[in-house]
Amino acid sequence: MVTVPSMADQLFWATRVHEIGAGPAPIPVADLTPERLTTATQAALEQPRYRHRATELAHLINSEDGAATVLAHIEQLTS
Repeated sequence: MVTVPSMADQLFWATRVHEIGAGPAPIPVADLTPERLTTATQAALEQPRYRHRATELAHLINSEDGAATVLAHIEQLTS
């Protein structure tokens, strides 16, 4: 994943993508150039570690029952 944060909380989430190993460092929109975008895109496509980590994360997310977890928290708040 190549991220180009431009406003609000996008920098936080773009940084998280990089920190968890799912993509190269974010490129703030103010620093975006064709060369930087090309370099980041090539890294995302050519470095297997990003694909492997994204696949691991996809399996973790797919194994979660997020709706049940949210409902359990809501029930705790309303009890």
